[in-house]
Amino acid sequence: MAGTCFFDLYGTLVDIWTDEGKPSLWRGTAEFYSLCGAPYTAAELKERYLALCTEETAALAAARPDLGEEGVEIELRNIFRRLYEEKGAAAGEERVADTAVLFRALSFRRAPRLMPGARRTLKELRRRGTRLFLLSNAQSCFTVPELKRLGIAEAFDGIFLSSDFGCRKPAPAFFLAALSRALDCKVVAISALKGTGVTEAAEEAVALARSGIKPIPQHRFAGSVEHAIAHIEEV
Repeated sequence: MAGTCFFDLYGTLVDIWTDEGKPSLWRGTAEFYSLCGAPYTAAELKERYLALCTEETAALAAARPDLGEEGVEIELRNIFRRLYEEKGAAAGEERVADTAVLFRALSFRRAPRLMPGARRTLKELRRRGTRLFLLSNAQSCFTVPELKRLGIAEAFDGIFLSSDFGCRKPAPAFFLAALSRALDCKVVAISALKGTGVTEAAEEAVALARSGIKPIPQHRFAGSVEHAIAHIEEV
């Protein structure tokens, strides 16, 4: 068996319960910021965090009017960094990453754990030669450490998280960007109903043909289908 599988993460492979309304989350995170030179009370930190999230979401949605606020995904590392900057405190990438992990851990009501059979399923698909990709609405600053902790970060050929793309499912832009990276070629959405994409797909195909780059198929169909494809030129 070959082929490609895309998996969602939370609720599919991983079970988790978080609650950002927990008072202890904001008390603990405010104390951490204060220890790092950015003094906050729990109430002030929560207010500024939510305000900055709203601000950045609106700005990203304005830059991507095709997606709107429901379709965009901000990068929370920017929020954690800005919270330091508002207090005049310096924060490098490592400090920001540590802050994100702390925030996430304090939000747990149930820490992440693999769904029953998840590890076995991934291992069996890999044994059969299947290419595995993760496609999830998630923050990479939260999710990547969790994948490493659960021991499945290396199970995938590619990990596509919405915060890395600035958009989220079900926005077609997220699927197209992820597929383009997974297949190592531009993927074009074609809609017969809307009459869109055909010209763009044809232009991409012509440009590729003119480039002289020999395509290397990454996917194989059943024998009869492969036979038909091989003889299309004869038609």
